[in-house]
Order: sequence, then C-alpha cells, then structure tokens
Amino acid sequence: MADLFPRRVRQIFPGNKRTHFQNLHKDTRIPCRDMAFWDDWDLNCRDVGKLGVHCFHVPSGLNLNRWRKALEKYAEKKEEEGW
Repeated sequence: MADLFPRRVRQIFPGNKRTHFQNLHKDTRIPCRDMAFWDDWDLNCRDVGKLGVHCFHVPSGLNLNRWRKALEKYAEKKEEEGW
C-alpha cells in the first residue's frame, strides 16, 4: 500500500498518536475529520478519535478485508457529514 500515499503522510510514529496526527494536520493541512487511522491498540484509537480522526481498531492486524470494510465505514460517515 506504500505506493498509494506520498511519503510525507506515510509515517510510523513512536509515542503519542495524538501528537502524530496534530503534526500530520500541521504538515498537510488535511483536517483531522478527513483522516483515517488503523491501530491494534484501542487506547490509540480512542486518543486520536478525540481529534475527529476516523479510527479503526484492528487488534489482530490490518489486512485487505479490514482495510476495505473500514473504508466503507469511513465513506458512510463522510456521507452522513455531507461530504
């Protein structure tokens, strides 16, 4: 999937994920409500979700099926928001 996104937004970030997404917003000017995040740790999802990021908890890891399901949910939420 690395070829789908520019290098500046493909990041592995140690530490606080909220800080990570605040930095992504600052660097890209993409609103947090337009971002999606997958993580195996629920605490990270809850923390980042407070910024408005669409979070998807994947406790056993990310695969193509989970990726697609999450994108469908993301699209549904964005449609509800009038996107």
